Parts: sequence; C-alpha cells; structure tokens
Amino acid sequence: MKIFPRTKPLLKLFFSGVALLFSLGVNPVYSQKDSVYDRGKQLEHNGNLYKVYNNWISGGAGYGFSYSPDRDIFHLGLDYNFHIKWHYFRTGFFLSGRRFGDYDNTNFHACYVLRKETIKYNFSGFAGPSHSSGFRWTSGKPDYKNVYREVGLLGGVQAVWKLKYDVGLGLSLIGDWNKYQSMVLLRADLYLSGAYAGKKSDRNIR
Repeated sequence: MKIFPRTKPLLKLFFSGVALLFSLGVNPVYSQKDSVYDRGKQLEHNGNLYKVYNNWISGGAGYGFSYSPDRDIFHLGLDYNFHIKWHYFRTGFFLSGRRFGDYDNTNFHACYVLRKETIKYNFSGFAGPSHSSGFRWTSGKPDYKNVYREVGLLGGVQAVWKLKYDVGLGLSLIGDWNKYQSMVLLRADLYLSGAYAGKKSDRNIR
C-alpha cells in the first residue's frame, strides 16, 4: 500500500504551497519583526523568562514517497534553526531509504525560514538549496556502482505544539527535488529551543 499517490503534480502543488506561505510573509501576522531589533527582548511565562528571538533544533523520523523510482521510503533527519537579527535560517540533513538503517540517499540543505511563534505553537516555512548524494536505481534496486551527486531545491513547513515554552512535538512536511531524485516526506519531530533565559526576578522584562 502506497502512502503517497504516484503523481508528480502533487510535488508541484507542494512547492506552490510553500511559495504561497512565503508570499504571506509580508503580512505582520506571519512575521516576528519589531520596528527596532532588540536581541535581548524577553517575555514572561509561568514564572520564567524566555528570549523572543531564539534558535531551535528539531529532528525526527517519518515516511514519504520518492518519484525516482516510485516507492515508499523511510527517512530521519535533524535541523538547526538560527537567526541573524529578524532573519531566520535553517541548516540540516536527512537520510532516506527503503527502511531504517538501509539508506540510499543523503541530503544536506540550507534554507531561509519564515517563523511565527506563540506561547503554545511554533509555525515555520522554509525553502532553499539542497545537495543530495546516493545511488541510482536499476531493475528495482539501488545500483551501488552508480553514484549521483546533485544540487536541488528543498522546501517545507513545520507545525509544533509546545509541551513547555521551549520543548514541543511537531510535524514537518518536506519536499526535495533534483535531477535524479524527487520526494515528499512527512516527519514527526522533537522541538527544542534555546529560548529559556532564567527565572523571573524583580528586574524589568525587556
């Protein structure tokens, strides 16, 4: 039973959705930008102080569908998200293959990120270049003598429900395209941010 339909229009629709999310980034509802950047800006929640501008790590595993050739795949990955003033970036990798421990594709990527963070949720959309290396498939199996290395495009969205302000669980929908391999991935993620700044005291919150 296939998890994803064997249709390349689905991949085109996915990247169109990512492009739409980025176009909405001009709306303040989807941004996290003040008129003047204050790297020390904090908020208070449940007696703790948290940085408004913070970095986070997310990673996990899931399943997806590859179009080269058509097949279900398992994948696992890890991403580090960081900011330079108002701007967020994402760098990371994932491994994919027929099953856990049996991988035939390695992907590294660097993306620009749009982020909306609240007390309970963290939403982000990302897109940027990727580099994949792996083995081409022939006769229904990977040919370990036929290696490819190719630059492509990766995009995706992530939604996180927070268990605490800086810890949460989420889902990522990721698409990656290059000359030799195109795929759509759904991943369950653990979210850990560096927002914690200590216990609330009598000092003013910035």
